[in-house]
Amino acid sequence: MRLPNASIAVVTPSDATREEMTRLLADELNTISCYRSVDDLIIAGRPDIVIMSRDVVCTGALSLRRIRQRWQTCTLIVTGACNEQDAEQLLNIGADNAMVANDRLAECRIRAAARRARALSRELRIVIGDIMYDRESRRVWCAGEEVRLTRTEEALFDCLFWHAPEPASIAELTAFAWGRSTRNERHNLVHVYMGYLRNKLRGSEQVIIRTLRSVGYEFAERQIPTRRTMIRSSATS
Repeated sequence: MRLPNASIAVVTPSDATREEMTRLLADELNTISCYRSVDDLIIAGRPDIVIMSRDVVCTGALSLRRIRQRWQTCTLIVTGACNEQDAEQLLNIGADNAMVANDRLAECRIRAAARRARALSRELRIVIGDIMYDRESRRVWCAGEEVRLTRTEEALFDCLFWHAPEPASIAELTAFAWGRSTRNERHNLVHVYMGYLRNKLRGSEQVIIRTLRSVGYEFAERQIPTRRTMIRSSATS
């Protein structure tokens, strides 16, 4: 199991600003995406941090409010405020931080925000192989593609993540999905929904949901057939 990088979105029409932010933040701990408008960002998906240039907030509070309404815990930073009064106004309409142009502490503030985002992601977002789960937004990605789960499927999926790398028992899975229950039909439903969940995660190249007889289920590494195994299987078929 590993923790994901901080996801940082830079929103600005300025090529120079995008290059500067990429230079400042690009390392193995951050994933940076650049957008020219808030509309492009909204379509792309939730980042941990949004860094917006002042000229993007051209419609007053609208751009900031759109992001805040969609992602309540996302950190919003506005750079290039005209002066301290302008920065104060940006803070009042939704920004978490607003920096005036040529702020000598701007780089330190932005790096500090990235460190905080990584710390928060330890609790909210976990990766196993090529499967990522964001507990806050209840969203799942498999091999880079978002997967839509029903409430019951997501509860069972959450249970598997909660117990990883240990297996989750049938009783534990039942409790996550339906509350504490000893009814056999509930236990049988676990097997049914695990089949649904496996089908939705079949795109994973690294992870499978493995059945442990008389125990429960667990995430396990997908075994890639070797050439020798493939030849042997072909010869016996």
